[in-house]
Amino acid sequence: AIDVAGARAAALLRAAPPARRTALLLGRLYDHIGHSASFAKKFHESRQFLESAADYFSRAGSAVGAATVAYHLGVLAERQGRRAQSLALLRAALAQRERWFGAAHPQCAFVLDSLATAIMLHQKERRARAERRNTKSDAAIAAERRRRAADAAAGAP
Repeated sequence: AIDVAGARAAALLRAAPPARRTALLLGRLYDHIGHSASFAKKFHESRQFLESAADYFSRAGSAVGAATVAYHLGVLAERQGRRAQSLALLRAALAQRERWFGAAHPQCAFVLDSLATAIMLHQKERRARAERRNTKSDAAIAAERRRRAADAAAGAP
């Protein structure tokens, strides 16, 4: 279904010059396809469609479309495990939406929810890395104690 929709959008682009309405239409279409592809775990295709959507929204001068694509790119980065990039994209999307809609708008709530999840997962991942480092340190300490005990036993009469 993704390939068919992409082919239709490409055919539409060839048929008509990318005027503002056409660019908005293609931006929305590519954004929808790209976001859907991320849930199908077709990450490479998703990124291509979302980047195309960003280009079309830029041509159309649509701040709302650009904010939506930034949000979807942040969600994609999160789903791929690229935590730092996800945080940056989601913060940018939130700033864009707050400027356009206002901080109390429900569209901002979606981004805030995703941003909170991304921050939680990022911190959880950082704690796990620190714990692994501490575990390695504990193992090294235990190995040193065993070596000292063995040296002391070998040196004892």
